Amino acid sequence: MTKMANEVEEYLKALPNSEINFNKYIRKDGGYSEFYFDRKEPLSGIESIDRWKFSIAYEDAMRSEPISSSTKCKVYCITPKSHGKQNYELGRMTAKLGLPDLFRVVELDLIDDSEEKVISAIKTQVIKFYDQFFQTVEGLIEEDNAFNPE
Repeated sequence: MTKMANEVEEYLKALPNSEINFNKYIRKDGGYSEFYFDRKEPLSGIESIDRWKFSIAYEDAMRSEPISSSTKCKVYCITPKSHGKQNYELGRMTAKLGLPDLFRVVELDLIDDSEEKVISAIKTQVIKFYDQFFQTVEGLIEEDNAFNPE
């Protein structure tokens, strides 16, 4: 899954937002990859959340419990329980925008198609999660600006 992680990293680097920068972690065996955003200060426009910690993860069946089949993998978002305000605000805005649950788990089959198509499907799902996270953060910024106009 190194190829998938590298392709996602290239996509994320090409994005314009300088405040939301994701880093990558890949376990040596490739069974777990994580793209994480860890910021120790508030984002411009969302002063109510003083620290951000958010990850988009990939796990194959060798590393994951529960998963429905040994030929599947899962892609999901996580954030520490200690970041309750962030979790609440992301969930609230996701619902307000009519988006799917940001913390859902999406399972994908690893042997359903060619390696290239499987990697592409995983990459696409990671990017969908990133785009939804970004859209949700933008919604929080717009809402904050409406309540606190300068």
